[in-house]
Formats: sequence, structure tokens, C-alpha cells
Amino acid sequence: SLLQESMMEVGLRAELTPTQRKHDSDAKLQLEKENLAWLKEQCAESERLTSGMVDILESFEVRLGKLEETILPVYQETGNLQRRQENIDKTLTELDHVINYYNVSKEVENVVREGPGGTTLHNFLEAMKKLKGALDYFSTNNPGSIELENVRSLYTTGGSALSREFSELLKKHSRPISAIEILNSVSANDSVSGDEISHASSDDFSSISHFPEEVQSSMVQIAEWLCINDREEYMNVYANIRAHMMKKSLEQLRDHQKTASMGSQGRGISPSRHKIASPAAASAVTQESSATPTGRKISHQSKRLQQKLNKRMTSMSVKLEAATGVAIPVGRRYLGDPGGEEGHGGAQDSEVELFLTTITGLQRLMASEQQLMVGIIPLKWHKRIFEMITRDSLDLVAKEGEAITTRVRKSIASCDFVGVLTLFHLLRHMMTLKPLFDVTLEGCDPAVRNKYTTMLAGLQTSGTLALDGFIEGIRSDSTTKEKMPKDGTVFQLTSNILMYLEQLVDYMDTIADILAQDASYNQSILKIPRRILPKDRPQALLGLYIKKVLKQLNATLGIKSLLYSDPFLKAVFLLNNYMYILRAVAKVGLLDVVSLCAPECQSNYQEMITEQKRVYSQSWERVLHHIWNADDIPTAILMAPGKLQDKYCKVIKEKFSGFNREIEDISSTQKRYSIPDVELRESLKRDNKEYILPKYNSFYDKYANVQFSKNIEKYIKYTPAQVSGLIDSFFDVAA
Repeated sequence: SLLQESMMEVGLRAELTPTQRKHDSDAKLQLEKENLAWLKEQCAESERLTSGMVDILESFEVRLGKLEETILPVYQETGNLQRRQENIDKTLTELDHVINYYNVSKEVENVVREGPGGTTLHNFLEAMKKLKGALDYFSTNNPGSIELENVRSLYTTGGSALSREFSELLKKHSRPISAIEILNSVSANDSVSGDEISHASSDDFSSISHFPEEVQSSMVQIAEWLCINDREEYMNVYANIRAHMMKKSLEQLRDHQKTASMGSQGRGISPSRHKIASPAAASAVTQESSATPTGRKISHQSKRLQQKLNKRMTSMSVKLEAATGVAIPVGRRYLGDPGGEEGHGGAQDSEVELFLTTITGLQRLMASEQQLMVGIIPLKWHKRIFEMITRDSLDLVAKEGEAITTRVRKSIASCDFVGVLTLFHLLRHMMTLKPLFDVTLEGCDPAVRNKYTTMLAGLQTSGTLALDGFIEGIRSDSTTKEKMPKDGTVFQLTSNILMYLEQLVDYMDTIADILAQDASYNQSILKIPRRILPKDRPQALLGLYIKKVLKQLNATLGIKSLLYSDPFLKAVFLLNNYMYILRAVAKVGLLDVVSLCAPECQSNYQEMITEQKRVYSQSWERVLHHIWNADDIPTAILMAPGKLQDKYCKVIKEKFSGFNREIEDISSTQKRYSIPDVELRESLKRDNKEYILPKYNSFYDKYANVQFSKNIEKYIKYTPAQVSGLIDSFFDVAA
């Protein structure tokens, strides 16, 4: 479109004449001249305005300069006057402060001389604070002045007074913790559920109170001052006094429990009169002690543990009697022959309960002492002072632990395995306490920290000896022929072992920890066909041990059975014991433990029982010899007409006479045999009948109607029904 307009303009111009084009150009030139003139006029006006503004600004600058020259000296002088005023005020303040330093010694002398007991501790510490300020001032600004000596002397006197006050407060208010408080703490933090002992947090010791709250606060304030002022000797005083109190507390706890125990005996109760249904029940302390004032304060924990132990042992005896039909004799502690050992065992078990309470009380006291040190002893010195406080008490308990370990080892040597069960009870309790002791003794000197570990290791070593010694005790059982059961009933050794093994299940984790230290058990675990999960490992380890015990018991029973001259009484003896073992392990849960590593256990015992039944059945061979042999008379001869020949009559007479003689002899003998297991007894009678009666029926039917004698009733004494009645009278001496 622009192109079109240009072309149109060119065309129009082409149409204009030269005159017209000149006139047009002149008009445009005139217009441009007018525009230029207007622009020049505007530029001139702008220059005029600019010149006026510059003049105004220059005038203002001159006036500001004159004002600054006038005001600045005044400002500077005012600032100088203000600084002088501030310096004068500060000087006056400092002079007042310094003057106060010169007056401090007179102002606080009476307070310091009288000591903290003459005023409140707060006022005394404020006085010592003023003395400290004066001492610092004179030491820095006037070290040679007499005022410095006065202040220093007073400050030293005040520091000594604070040290004495700390010691006096500590001695006055430190007291042995009463046995009741310790036992209440043990009872409050321990809970017994079933046979397990669970421990609450070691931070809860509300029942142990060392100092009143205001005394504790005062000691914290004094200790803070002593520490800041490098008077750290107070910590040694604190450690010595608190160590003595802790040891006295433990000694009073032991005396209290001993007095409670003696109180029950003082009422005429002899430990040996408390019969036990199984070995571990001997550890119970006589309960009659509650009748005395001291006895009523015995630890609830100790009572509960003893009651549960008695209840568990009674229940176990009842279960075994119900399962096997064998009455469990009371008062047995040893694998072999009993004999007057109960009093000694009861005393030993009581000592163990006393030790358990003592070591638990020690842990409570140690933890409470750690809390007591907070604020009194600087954190960096906690472990060192704590070692000093606990060393003597730990030594005391460690010696008791060593003595008990020695007695337990003597029990092992004498095959007193009730003492061994006491060891497991002790070991489990101490392993439960170990995490608490580890936390309490964390950071202490290894010699102190290892005391508990050493005690525990000694008990674990004794546990290993006990477990091995138990098997050795079975192997070396010294029961003589004269003391073997005359009727072939369950061997006392067998019943004792089964009760012992049943109790081991209660200490499964403890025993598993002991067995795990034996490489042979770990290798045996790897050889078990099924995969043993970590949670099943304790059961598998205990199962291996029980399997080992049962294996040795079987071997010992085999050896003891050789003491019987009657081979069939020997078979009855083994039958009774094998059946008792099978019933007992199934009834009390041992079979589940053993089957994890020995699934064939039950079938093995069933096979052994079957084999002994077979051996027992051979006792009928001499009876069968007369009624079931090769010289039997043919029926044709018996049925032939006429009188039976004398030689045949004689044979028949000998058969009946021999049968009568042997059946009467075997009946008389086997009435004296004892088979307490009802099911086994009835099954043997049933087997006897099934084995004998069909053969005797056949013999009786064949010869009963034969005229082989004029006095038939002399030879035919027993009908089949009467033979069955004789068999029913077996294993019953009263029949």
C-alpha cells in the first residue's frame, strides 16, 4: 500500500507545474523556520532557570558550612562533658565497690567465725561469696595489703567450716539402711510370676531413703562450693563414710535374716522334721518363723520363692505318683542311700536364699548410692568414688559367693544333687541380675567390675561339674544287693533322677548356657537331623543332656539288675523301671524336651519294655514243659477200649504233678513280685493268660476224663478257671 501511495504522490507531482512546486517548497521552509525559532526560545529559558537553581544551591552550601562551623564545637564539647559525667559515675560506683571490699572482713567476720551452724547455709554461702570477691580484688590490685591477709584468713576459716559442716551432716544423717527398707526395695522391684523372676527398672528405689530432702539440698550446695574452690578432699570423706554405711547395711540385712531363721528353730522346729516330696524342696526355709516379730519381716520375695518351690515339688511328686503308680518316698536328697542329711541340706539351702537376698540388696544399695552422688560428687569423679564406696561390700558378697560355690562343689562330690538344684536357682538369679550389675558398674575399675563376673563364672563352672557329676553319680551308684528292692519295684535311684530331671526344665535357659560352653554339645546339635532354630536351642541342649542321663541310667539299671539271682525278677525290675521312666518323661513334659534331639526315645523304651516282657514270659517255660512237649500221648491210645497201660498212666501223673508243682511255685514266687504300674500289671496278667490258658485248656480237656489213677483229684488240682485265678493273684503279696 505504501508503494501505491508513493506512486500516487509521484504522479501528482508530475501533474504540478514548476511554479506550483516552488510555492509548495517555500511554504514548508517557512514552517521549519518557525519551529526552529521556538526551539531556540525554549533552550534560552532552560538555561536561565538552570543558572538560577545553581545560584540557590551554592548559597545553601555556604550557609550549611557556616552552620557546621558554628555547631560542631558545641557538639564535641557536649560529648566530652557526657563522657566525663559517665566516668565520674563509674568511678564513684567502683569506689563504693572497692570501699565495700575493705569492709567485707568486718561485715562477715562474725558469720564466718560462727560457721554454717550459727546462721542459715544460704547466709553463710553469701558471706563466703563476698569474701571471694574481696580476695580476688586484693590479690589482683593490692597483693601486699593487710586487708588481703585478713580476707584470706577468713576465707580459709570459712572453707574449713564448710568442710566440717559437710562431714558433720554426712556423719549425722548417714545411717545403715534397715533390713526392712532393703527387703521392701527388693520386693517392690521384683515380681515373681510362675517360676520366673523379673526385675523392674533399677531407677525405682523409693523405699530406700538416705537423707532428708533439706539435708540432701544442703550437702549439694556445700559440695558445689567445695568443688569450685578445689577442696576435693571432701570426696574421700564421703566415700569412706558411705562405704561403711553400705557394708553395715548388708551386715544388718544378713543378721536380720539369720535372726528370723533362728526364730523359727527357737520355737522347737527342727529342719530335719520338714519332709520333702522331692530333692529341691529341701531348700525351703521353715515358715513358722513368721510367728516372731523379726520373722514377720522376712522378705516377701524369699517367702514367695520358697512357697512356690514347695508347691512345685509337691505337685511334681503327685504327678509322678499319678503317672506311674509309685509312691515317692520323702526326705531324699541324694542319688544313692539317704541317711541323716536333711538338716545339713536345709541349712545350706537357707544360706543360698540368704545370699540371693544379700546380693540383690547389694545391687539396690549400689544403684541408690549412684543416685545419691548426683550433685554431691562431680560427674568426672563418679566412677572413682563409686568404686571406693562399693569395694568392701563387693568383697564381702564375693567371699560369701566363693564359700557357697565351695559348698556346692562339696555337694557335687558327695552326690548331693539337691545342692546342685540350689546352685541352678542361684545361678539363674545371678544371671538375671547381671545386666543390672553391668550397668551399675559400667566404667569402674576392671578389678571391681570383674568381681561379679568372677562369681558368676565360678558358679557356671560348678554348674558344669554338677551336670557331669550327676551322670557320674548315676554310673557309680553304690547300692548293694542287700539294698536293692526285693520285689523288683521301681529303683529309688530312678525316681530320684526323674524328679531331678523334671526340675531341670525349670532352669532350661540357665543349663543351656552352661552346656553351650561344651564343644561336644554344640557338635551334637549340628548332627541332629532336623534344623534347630535359635529359639529351640536351649530345649535342644537340655534334651541332649537328658538323653545322656537316661542313657547312663539305662546302663546302671542293667548293671543293678545283675544283682538279682532270679532272672525273671531281673526282668520285672527292668520292666518296672523302664515303664516308670516312659510314663514319667511323658507325664511331666520331659519327652517333649528330649524328642527334639532324640525323636526315637519313646519307641526305644517301648522296644525295651517289649524285650523284657519276652524275657519275663520265659518264666513259664518250666510250666509248659509238663503240658506242652514232644512226649505227649496220642489221642488214639487214650480213646482205646480197655484199661490204659501203666506206663501211660505214669506219664500223665508226672505231667499233672509237674504242672501242679511248677504252677504253685511260680504263683508263690510271683505274688512277691511288685508291679506298681496298673496298666503294666494287668497287661502282664493278660499276656500270661493268653500264653498259658489255651495250652492248659487243651491239656486239661485231653486228660481230665482219662482214668489214669484211682485218686484223680490228687493230680488234677486246678481247672483252667482256677489257673486263671492263680494268675490274677500274681504281683500281689496279700493275695
